[in-house]
Amino acid sequence: MLTNVAEQKRAISELIEVAQFEVAACPHVDEDTRAELLLCLDDVRGELTKSTSVRYALCLKAVVELVLDDLGLDDVETRVSNDSGPIV
Repeated sequence: MLTNVAEQKRAISELIEVAQFEVAACPHVDEDTRAELLLCLDDVRGELTKSTSVRYALCLKAVVELVLDDLGLDDVETRVSNDSGPIV
């Protein structure tokens, strides 16, 4: 379990990066929705750089998970956490 804020931020940043790639490549999403989701992920990344607590970082992670789940890409988080250790 990652308890250090810096470790959480790194892991969530990796998840955001993968999520942005997956959203951009998702064939069943129209261009307007894709643009909105990518902007949302950019906003989350911006907030993540300002976060100073593990709790807030985890709230931001939940937003990324919501985007992925909404697109049916919930397996992305599993792939990322398997590569870099669990994101908790």
